[in-house]
Amino acid sequence: MERVKQHRPLPQLALDTPARGAHPPSAPGQTGVGNAARLAQLPGRSAQGNDIAPKEPFAWLGDTAASLGAGLGGLWQGAQELHRMATGGEGRDIAREGTLTDPVDRSAVPLDRALAEGQAHGGGIAAWLMERYAFGDQGTTPGDPLRVMVPGLNTPEPEASRRTAYYADVLDQDMLHLHNGTLGDADLPFAEHLDYAMAAGVRSGLTSTPLMDSLEQLLQANFSAAEPADIHAILYSDGTIGGARAIARFRRKEIARRMEGKGRDQRAAVAAEVDALLEEHLFVELHGNAVPDLPEGPRYLVWTDLDDSFTRTEAPMLGEMGLHGTHQDPDNDRAVYVDYDGPFGGVDAHNLAAGGVHVVAETLRLNGVSSPQELWERAASGEEIVVPEGVSGDPRELWDPANTISP
Repeated sequence: MERVKQHRPLPQLALDTPARGAHPPSAPGQTGVGNAARLAQLPGRSAQGNDIAPKEPFAWLGDTAASLGAGLGGLWQGAQELHRMATGGEGRDIAREGTLTDPVDRSAVPLDRALAEGQAHGGGIAAWLMERYAFGDQGTTPGDPLRVMVPGLNTPEPEASRRTAYYADVLDQDMLHLHNGTLGDADLPFAEHLDYAMAAGVRSGLTSTPLMDSLEQLLQANFSAAEPADIHAILYSDGTIGGARAIARFRRKEIARRMEGKGRDQRAAVAAEVDALLEEHLFVELHGNAVPDLPEGPRYLVWTDLDDSFTRTEAPMLGEMGLHGTHQDPDNDRAVYVDYDGPFGGVDAHNLAAGGVHVVAETLRLNGVSSPQELWERAASGEEIVVPEGVSGDPRELWDPANTISP
């Protein structure tokens, strides 16, 4: 496994030599002292704050087969556990999937309840959700997008939302935490591999998840409004898989709804109408993605570490797992790809908290923009986007302790 990239001047920040520019469509420094600092002592976080790490990238393909082929000895125990999960999970993390995390007390908030609160409050659902449930200390102002973070797998609460608070502080962008539950705490044979099996099923279209249902519900509530709000969806790792499928499913249903009473000859016009609405109001960032393609409609900003094997590995019968600058979706003209050389190798090339989010923050600063949306606009218009080299990242957030460097 590759360790820290020794050519990096860690922990210093060196920005003298810009790296690659962004690929247009079709063709840290110190963190804040807000939520991330306050949440540092939450239960479930190790001394390094990095107790949940992924398996070696794509070892889970073999692990999944082993899980499915587990012996008959645990069959009865597994059946009992599946029943308990199906009837509420007895407090296990999977029962929280698809819920918002309350930034005050870390409780799980069903999305339909939060949406009902917003409707009762008045002034717009998006504004209410950001005011009541967003992590971060920046505060929202009229016109701010509804920003929602969808994390990866294998990360239960409260660690998952601690990381969302951390991203909010680094980027100075308040955001909701839409939880991606884990099966890792289930009393099942090979429980630690079940999340990967579920991810494979979702990616192949064989199954759906509560996370997908909630994201689709959020889109439906927003785009049913007379004046839809802007949504900024930040999808990470496994969250890119379910998130992309939820967007595709919403788009398909919305086209079907608007086609009621119309002839087939009008479908192209209706689809164009829906895509224009999505392009205007839905902006999607992907980090460490494993998606085979991008649904039509939204604008996409795809960030990929050059060493992230979760995205770049070729899997048997699946091809290259994710999309990036040299493996783009040929059918989508609304995606901008930003490939960067992050501060860490090995599994930590996939670590958004340790590396990726700091590259994002420094890229915005270096290009003189205040938001990823503005960066997308520049790249889409053909302007060169400079991606920094030598970003130090945050060694405190590493998954692999061997990546740390002594002062």
